[in-house]
Amino acid sequence: MTKRSQTHQGFVPVPGTELFYEVQGEGPPLVLVHAGIADHRMWDAQVAHFSDRHRVIRYDVRGFGRSMNPAGEYADHEDLLAVFNHLGIEKAALVGASNGGRIAIDFALTYPQYVQSLVLAGASVGGFEYSDHVGEGWELEEEALERGDIYSAAEINLRMWVDGPYRRPHEVDLTLRERVREMLLTALSLPPGMDEGEARRLQPPAIERLHEIHSPTLAIVGALEYADKLKIGQLLETAIPRARLVVMADTAHMPSMERPDEFNRLLAEFLQDLNQPASLLTGLDHVQIAMPPHREDEARQFYGELLGLTEIPRPKPLAGRGGCWFQGTGIQLHLGVQQDFVPATKAHPAFRVADLEALRQRLESSGIPVIPDDNLPGVRRFYAADPFGNRIEFMEDR
Repeated sequence: MTKRSQTHQGFVPVPGTELFYEVQGEGPPLVLVHAGIADHRMWDAQVAHFSDRHRVIRYDVRGFGRSMNPAGEYADHEDLLAVFNHLGIEKAALVGASNGGRIAIDFALTYPQYVQSLVLAGASVGGFEYSDHVGEGWELEEEALERGDIYSAAEINLRMWVDGPYRRPHEVDLTLRERVREMLLTALSLPPGMDEGEARRLQPPAIERLHEIHSPTLAIVGALEYADKLKIGQLLETAIPRARLVVMADTAHMPSMERPDEFNRLLAEFLQDLNQPASLLTGLDHVQIAMPPHREDEARQFYGELLGLTEIPRPKPLAGRGGCWFQGTGIQLHLGVQQDFVPATKAHPAFRVADLEALRQRLESSGIPVIPDDNLPGVRRFYAADPFGNRIEFMEDR
């Protein structure tokens, strides 16, 4: 049975109020920032999945869940910094959904040293202008709130974001809708005076600065979302240098809740890839094989005249050592002299060719036997020996 550490809850002091938080698990920090129609409870499935190998931190943004939002100016990304500092988090994988994605982006732009990676699910971006379709939904919500009808306001949000523009309520899992409704009603039922804070937005807005984010980034968008959210996902993938976009089928704005297994798989694979050592290799410069002394003319005849490679000059410090260098399209082959030369009959270069049959005929007409080999799927190939007995492979796609 997997051992899990106990859950720790508390409140982080921030200017004017306190933010509720919860920590579970041990390991690399994973910080979850909830959507604007939810609170920390939206991450239940992720905490259950990742807390056996991560220190999972989730909290309630001001005005949501158990965090109050009294009058006064604040910035969400500064509040997130307070969470990091209070819990001693030096660097974390940061996951933000919807408005939580906006907070995560602003935080990454302001405090990049704290961000190992970003996962942005249905993210908002500061400075993005939404379509009239979305704006009309927000107007209906505002009208309901002005009437004091929080239940209608909650249902409008459910239809906009949980159902999405392509489904009707009865086509969406009832339990999902009711879980989100409960979180919405919590936020819409704060005590008097506890939802009057004034958010200070990042300036210049994030939409003008996405290119400054250099953390590996995974953007996730539900296929049943508003087109605005897909547009934002594409913008993130294009503007953030190390970002990629995944569109999840059969879900709208809450993929971590509606399709938790698929969301967890994507997040786990992304986090695992981060832990793989990054390769510093950028390409193959050349291949070198050995040849015996004083036989450069034979090398030129085989590699130059028969195979059609072009001999290139060697650097002056190497010119007196014997051997010769050749190049072709995407190929550079160096033959270096070895005094106690022994032919390489196992290790060998493999050249792709444009017409394998024509090359076979050319080699055989010059008295060079070829050995066919059809054991590699998808290609035709044969082997031949150069004048020194080195094994050379030639291949083309079937």
